[in-house]
Amino acid sequence: MIWTLLVGVALATTPDEQELMDALLLPPEPQAEVVPTPHRPQVPWWPVPAGLLGMGLLWVARQKVLGGFGASKGHSMQVHSRIQLGQGSGLAVVEIETPDGPRRLLMGVGSGVPPRLVADLDDRFRDDLIDELLDRGQR
Repeated sequence: MIWTLLVGVALATTPDEQELMDALLLPPEPQAEVVPTPHRPQVPWWPVPAGLLGMGLLWVARQKVLGGFGASKGHSMQVHSRIQLGQGSGLAVVEIETPDGPRRLLMGVGSGVPPRLVADLDDRFRDDLIDELLDRGQR
């Protein structure tokens, strides 16, 4: 049966016969269903990078006005001397610039531990401390 249809298709000479044979032999073509896509307004891409650039410029300007990146204004620290007391431990004399003037501190330092204040070597604070201790002793 199929051979006769194939031979008939090959021998069909008129376009009507060809359409008839195609309709008999070929399955119907599926109709494509058109699904409408929802319309989304286009969002411009440039506000995000422009906003990030603006925030960065504001941050840099703020840092320049406030006195630099990470440095506090008017304060500095300098180590005047260091004495080794043993393996990885020692004492250091540190001078700190403050708005009230320089202060000298005796710090205990060591490897693996944070520095500790041993004594304040500044005369102003030592005299105040001695006066305070003497006042407590008289009570």
